Amino acid sequence: MTSLRTAIARLRGIFGGDRADARIDEEIAAHLEMLAAEFESRGMSPREARLAARREFGGVAQMRENWREQRGLPFLDALRQDLRYARAQMRKHPGFAVTAILTLALGIGANAIVYQVLESVVYRPLPVRAPRQLQLLEISEDGKQKVGDAMQQDLSYPQFRELAARQNLAESLIASGTSMLPSGEGKNAEKLTITLVSGNYFAGLGAGVAVGRALTPADDRPGAPPVAVLSPRFWEKRFGNRPEALGQTLALGGAAVTVVGVADARFYGLTLGWEPDAWIPAALQPQVLRNDYLRDNENYWLNVIARLKPGVTPERAQASLDAIYRSLPGTAHRHLTLRPGYRGLTLMRDGTELIGTALMALVSVVLLIACCNLANLVLGRGAARMHEIGVRLAMGAGRGRIVRQLLTECLALAAAGTLAALALAAWAWPELTRILELPFPGGRLEWRTCLFAAAIAGIAACIFGLAPALTNTRLDLLTALQANRRTYSSGRATHRLGRLLIAAQIAVSVVLVYGAGVLGRSLWNLQHSDVGFRTERLLIATFAWDQEAASAGEFENDPFAGPLLDRLNHLPGVVSAALCAFGPLGNSTATGPLSTPDHPSKAANDVLIVPVSPGYFETMGIRILRGRGISDAERAGSHNVAVLGETEARRLFGSADPVGRLVSASPTFKDEDAVEVVGVARDIRFSGPHSGAAALYYVPLAQAHVPVTSIAVRTAGDPDRAASAVRRVLREMAPGREIAKIEPVAETVEGQLVNDYLLAFSTSGFSLLALALTALGIYGVIAYAMVGRTREIGIRLALGAPRISVARMVAREYFPLVGASAAVGVVVAVGTARLARGMVFGVAPNDYLTLAGAAAVLAVVAVLAGWLPARRASRMDPIVALREE
Repeated sequence: MTSLRTAIARLRGIFGGDRADARIDEEIAAHLEMLAAEFESRGMSPREARLAARREFGGVAQMRENWREQRGLPFLDALRQDLRYARAQMRKHPGFAVTAILTLALGIGANAIVYQVLESVVYRPLPVRAPRQLQLLEISEDGKQKVGDAMQQDLSYPQFRELAARQNLAESLIASGTSMLPSGEGKNAEKLTITLVSGNYFAGLGAGVAVGRALTPADDRPGAPPVAVLSPRFWEKRFGNRPEALGQTLALGGAAVTVVGVADARFYGLTLGWEPDAWIPAALQPQVLRNDYLRDNENYWLNVIARLKPGVTPERAQASLDAIYRSLPGTAHRHLTLRPGYRGLTLMRDGTELIGTALMALVSVVLLIACCNLANLVLGRGAARMHEIGVRLAMGAGRGRIVRQLLTECLALAAAGTLAALALAAWAWPELTRILELPFPGGRLEWRTCLFAAAIAGIAACIFGLAPALTNTRLDLLTALQANRRTYSSGRATHRLGRLLIAAQIAVSVVLVYGAGVLGRSLWNLQHSDVGFRTERLLIATFAWDQEAASAGEFENDPFAGPLLDRLNHLPGVVSAALCAFGPLGNSTATGPLSTPDHPSKAANDVLIVPVSPGYFETMGIRILRGRGISDAERAGSHNVAVLGETEARRLFGSADPVGRLVSASPTFKDEDAVEVVGVARDIRFSGPHSGAAALYYVPLAQAHVPVTSIAVRTAGDPDRAASAVRRVLREMAPGREIAKIEPVAETVEGQLVNDYLLAFSTSGFSLLALALTALGIYGVIAYAMVGRTREIGIRLALGAPRISVARMVAREYFPLVGASAAVGVVVAVGTARLARGMVFGVAPNDYLTLAGAAAVLAVVAVLAGWLPARRASRMDPIVALREE
């Protein structure tokens, strides 16, 4: 208890500083007066009494310091003094303080923003109970991940039910499948995103509800009342967050469901950026979609996630579940695998992780360069403060005490830089989320981001403060006391450290400049890559995929296809038009096997099936290499024909001419399904500039029994001008079809390069910042060195040395360092480029032209940065220089 009271009293002494100092001064004065009065009573004069009192009392300053140590906590008290001194130094040198704070604000702020993107999109687990226990079930076939073209929709409903009933290593297996359904009646009914889930979905995930109740296994059984749980976003949009939404009826497809709950505000489902409007039991699937998938063992429409029991390893669970899966019908050549599911499905995360990690590496490198630059500035300031440090050491201050003082100054700068960085990030974050359309509500920085910023600020302070502090306190006292503000010699250790920091900056800057060059060339290659068809003056309109109508077969042999094609071809400004299903740059694809009598198909050889109308190849600008394209003669019931892409033709027939040969859309060739190949078309990049040549199988739209999903229109002029006319025709001819987008192909391709633009421009900006910081660092080091050697330069000039000799001296001393550092940077750049090979297009890792350009840019920057202080030093008046000493 006594120790606690002592600690409290010491804390009061620290935070009551000025008042406590006044009290101790009053007590010391009172003691001196009492002693003086006593000596006067012994017959001394007042002056002699005061002198005797001081001799008797002892040193006043020592007594005051001893009392301060007893009444406070020495470390905190010293810290308070150091912070006061740091504040005074910042006021005394505002230019240095502002430069350091702004440099740190840019570096730390950029790191904070990129960290928040990564933490929110990539690394944050699902907002559910114990997310690390979740494992995603996926299917591989013949070593190839994913069956068909479904995104992680790997299991049929009968397979899911069988697995759930027979497994015993998971607390629960949770199934979900997403679909678009109309809400309301008529052709203008609102389309809602609905997730059909197993009854244990909410309980198994551990996701709560804000209002009402969650779905239960009792809701997921035949004959149960149809119910739904709304998402918070849809609850606000449709019902204005009113509790009266419970009990309301919502029309979904062919069923009317009753709202029984609203999900918790933090829960968005299993996929970040893809929050459904509502969750309904999977048992309602036949009612809302009108086709029964619950008994179809070959319709893979479910994502399945398992919550493992405590103590069960993923390897053990995978072996058990795979054995059960392999015993089910239709699973030949397939295996069930598990992967961590704590982040849910990865619709957004996969691409964002690579981009975010690259940006984090970039901003970290820029912060490192900034720290090296600040370290050089601190070294220079330390050399200028040599006399001050020498005096403090001569008066008895320990080296550790001075190092702590210098580090405190750096920490104060880092704290100010962090506050400025967080202010900058808080301002930029909402704008960034709006521009990039990131799915983050609120637009606020999170506490984890603030902690991260504080942590990297502390690390940065240690990087740019510790080594200079240790170096600046390792000095000769006699030299330090003789030094003045104008002329000084900072010592070999300071020069070595300064050169090492400059070398690191140059090497890292070479890497950044090279990376900017490589990514810039990659972006140029993508912009000018040949996608296999002519993108200029080409307009593509895409219909939204309607699962309900497609399941009911409403779109087979679209009756409006012929009249629509005729209307489009007669529009003013339209050169030609064509229709297709599952075409390039669309929102849906179809894949399947393709075989010949000599070449059976495997899962790895599945082709993209593209049903097209006559005139499609001419409209798209796809060159026919052999034979012909699809003509008007190909109608329903006529002879079945097809056109192959050149890659698929080469795989099936080698160097032989495929025209006139037969193929079959089945794993093994069947005579009854035989289709005659009438032509070979040039390969195209089906999904855009990033994709490779796809295996393509074109068939007549009239013979395919599939819906029209996109329309291609070749225009005589600007395709944007024709877009409104095309939209009007589509609404008139197909009023029940929702138009997803109408956009010139050039804009679609440009939109696919957003990440490439982001990386290229970010790297370019960061490399320019790194060059500026490096130039400033080189300039500062040489400038400080020239000031420290003022007397030497003055003597040289006074003895008749030519002024150019000063520049030669700088060149001999620093330019070999620049060359060696640039060479190290080139080696590191080549190694880094090999690691980032998947992020560039059409650029080799050892791109010597770009490497030479990066090294040349650094050489020019280094020469300019070094020439300016050398030129100023060579022009000094030797008489003035010697007088300063």
